[in-house]
Amino acid sequence: MKFELKPGALQRSDTPLIPREVIRESIANLLMHRDYRVPQPTQIIRYSNRLEFKNAGYSLKPLEELLIESGSVQRNQTIAKIFHDLKFAETKGTGICTMRDKLKEVGFTTPPIIETDRDRNKFDLILFPHHLLDENTVHWLLYFKEYNLNDAERRALAFVKNVGAISNEDYRQVNGVDTLNASRGLSRLKEMGLLLMKGKGNRTYYTLSEEGIPHISSKLEGIGPPDKEQASQIR
Repeated sequence: MKFELKPGALQRSDTPLIPREVIRESIANLLMHRDYRVPQPTQIIRYSNRLEFKNAGYSLKPLEELLIESGSVQRNQTIAKIFHDLKFAETKGTGICTMRDKLKEVGFTTPPIIETDRDRNKFDLILFPHHLLDENTVHWLLYFKEYNLNDAERRALAFVKNVGAISNEDYRQVNGVDTLNASRGLSRLKEMGLLLMKGKGNRTYYTLSEEGIPHISSKLEGIGPPDKEQASQIR
């Protein structure tokens, strides 16, 4: 939450960093599309830097179509109809687009991140209440300057710094690229020793390398924030 005290007001007003419409749509999406045959709870986890919505029930619609096309394949049609009639959810099949648009309206450049896995029958949604490239992250990225990273690679490292890991799906959504370019970007970061690959096949993900990162992180101690010229080079 952010707050402000308007001139002449006796009480402050609180405003959620993530728009209420985005939170509402995220919750409605979980309840409408979850697999109720699986005996596990729907979870909403609040971290210091993000919200994660975790659900049983992989997306019945391919991720590529889910991100760019309206319209949904409904797992629970009765629940979906009731939610739409009661206006707890947006027009059918526009939920993800609505979330993305609302975040853009408040100036966020990072879209909702979706992680869906058919084998594990799961659907996760990640929302960031801030820019991936905030001041602290921009400061941190300055010490990778020697690697000549491009913008997509910087955003990928920023994502790993915030979340702890990144997959091909995550890279594609953060940077708006296809699977091949995402694979190339992740492979390059791995070859440079900045990322460590774990898992196999469609369960492959990457974390910060314990060998490649410490010597950079150690330089941060006692160093102030970057000046405007340095920060502009990263953004």
